[in-house]
Amino acid sequence: MKNLLPPSSWSLGARLLTLVLVPACAMALVVSVVLYVVTSTEVNEALEERGRFLSVTLAEAVQYGVVSGNTSAVEATLRGVAEADPVVAAARVLDAERWPVVEVRSRPGQVAEWRFEAPISLKPLDVDLYDTAPGVRGTARWLGWVQVDLSPQPLLAGSRRRLLLGVALVLAAAALGAAAGLLMARRLRRPLENAMGALRSIRDGDYAVTLTPRVSGELGELQASIATMARAVKLSRQYLEEQVRERTRELQQAVERLTAADAEKRRLIARGNRLVEEERRRIAVEIHDELNAALVSIRLIASSLAEDARGQGMHAAADAAERIARLTDDLYGRARAMVKQLRPEVLDALGLAGAVEEMVRQYDEIHPRCRFRLKVDRDIGPLSYDQAIGVYRLIQEALTNVVKHAEATQCSVTLARTVGGAGVRVVVEDNGVGMPAAVAATSGLGLVGMRERVAAYAGELTIDRVPGGGTRVAAMLPLASADDRA
Repeated sequence: MKNLLPPSSWSLGARLLTLVLVPACAMALVVSVVLYVVTSTEVNEALEERGRFLSVTLAEAVQYGVVSGNTSAVEATLRGVAEADPVVAAARVLDAERWPVVEVRSRPGQVAEWRFEAPISLKPLDVDLYDTAPGVRGTARWLGWVQVDLSPQPLLAGSRRRLLLGVALVLAAAALGAAAGLLMARRLRRPLENAMGALRSIRDGDYAVTLTPRVSGELGELQASIATMARAVKLSRQYLEEQVRERTRELQQAVERLTAADAEKRRLIARGNRLVEEERRRIAVEIHDELNAALVSIRLIASSLAEDARGQGMHAAADAAERIARLTDDLYGRARAMVKQLRPEVLDALGLAGAVEEMVRQYDEIHPRCRFRLKVDRDIGPLSYDQAIGVYRLIQEALTNVVKHAEATQCSVTLARTVGGAGVRVVVEDNGVGMPAAVAATSGLGLVGMRERVAAYAGELTIDRVPGGGTRVAAMLPLASADDRA
């Protein structure tokens, strides 16, 4: 965690200034809109009232000028009204057929947006001239019409000045608020910066924090909470570090015990393998020296008895003696095979490479349904006798599994030095039905013995399924040291 807060380029002063200005500007905008709407409404109402009043007044004022045909007097009346009222853009008098009689434009550039008109009528003398009731108007004689065009621009100009004055007051209030916000931010910035500095120190592992100046209120409570938190975190960290050191020591001791147990296990497995091989060698020697010698003697005696019996005409006894001799030969061959299994003499005579080559050749001859191929590196390296017999037994067990369980038609054996020459690599791969994952991961088919044999020499054994079917058994054993070979 590099930062206590999300990265931001906004300082406290900027935030407070924004907090003040945004509502002030919004208020100014709202006030401006309200003033504009109110002003527009007032202007429209004033124009409508003034337009009706001017049109009726002018209709009454020009009545006698229209009756007498004095157009100059009518024009003077219209011009006087137009010049006296700035909102009047134009005034005109129309006859009864609505043809212009007199028209006055006081301000040529002024745009007229409102138009009002009133009828010019001649009424009886006993009728009030300002009475516009429909019943009376029906008895009057229509002389024409008065039209007045009004422009709201003069009224809007005054309204704009009032609007600008109101906006200026609101902006002034916003400026005062911003100044107050900046002053407050300046007073709050230092305590908050000290608080942030203390938090950064705690984050970096320095718990001896000092917070000056001390302030009151919520900021003072925040400073006190940070100081208390620093002390609590310091105590918690010391406790956790002590716990971690204690657990680390226990873990190291457990690892050391496990390593020692694993080394002891490898030594026991290696010793067990050596004892097994020594016992096999002893049994092979006894079979070779005693049992085979006895079988040879029995065969010679049986052959001699068969000749004597046949010479004396005792054919039944001769046949029995010959059967004994053949049975003895068979037992002698089986004993020789047992001796080879118990003590591979070919390993002493040909070395590991030659012994493996002879074993693969025999498997290829005995099992014609599966073809066995060998790729061997003649310069295997300085293997001790225990390692050599271990590699030999490992390949023997792997080939036995292939013959018994794989149902393979092709099997390849690779025996070579590893890359760099630090060890020996053995690979036995077939194209059979493959080994179940559960069996490969646990036990079965002699895998336990293979794993223990490889582990005894600090090697590595992997058993994988081959894509498309089959199994690959791969082992790596380090080369023996000079002491091991000795």
